[in-house]
Amino acid sequence: MLKGQAKAGRPAFFIQNLVSTVVPVWGVGDIHDTKDTAMTAMNVEKPNKARTRKDTMTATMHKHVEKPKTRTRKPDDNLGRWCMAYVVLAAVMSMGLNAWANGQHAPAGTQWAAWGMGASIPVLVLLLGKVAGLCYKRGNRPLAYAAGGVGVAVLALSVFHCYQSISLLTGSGWLVACLLAIGVDAGMVVAEVVSVVEND
Repeated sequence: MLKGQAKAGRPAFFIQNLVSTVVPVWGVGDIHDTKDTAMTAMNVEKPNKARTRKDTMTATMHKHVEKPKTRTRKPDDNLGRWCMAYVVLAAVMSMGLNAWANGQHAPAGTQWAAWGMGASIPVLVLLLGKVAGLCYKRGNRPLAYAAGGVGVAVLALSVFHCYQSISLLTGSGWLVACLLAIGVDAGMVVAEVVSVVEND
């Protein structure tokens, strides 16, 4: 019986040894491993390529393209010169009118001082307007408003003096004299402001 069982078990043992010997030689396991490795690499590479393309498209879409800065060319119409011409002419007229009005009621012997004081009023208006404009350009608005407020007060005094002098010298009515006074003094300030902006 033992010999029969041994004979019967020999074919099974032989087949098992054959399979264990042949399978590694054929490389069946290696083939499956290579296939699994290739599939895994494909599955890993595909998302990477898609992500790279997506990132490239997103970067291209959101890329900030700076527009070339175009400088606005100022027209060559001599605006600054015209403003300065008006400022000079109006300042000369205002100095004369303020000097005349300031010396009308001055006591004897002090008229020269009164005329000089009156002539300096338009200069004060111009200087305060210049200071206010420069302070505003530098961003110091409180000082700009302070200088502008004082300048407005001195401007009102100058307009009143010009109005008195025009009325006395020409005999014009109050409306005509007032309009001319405003045109001289206020126009001088406006022309000065325009010249400051033009030279910026």
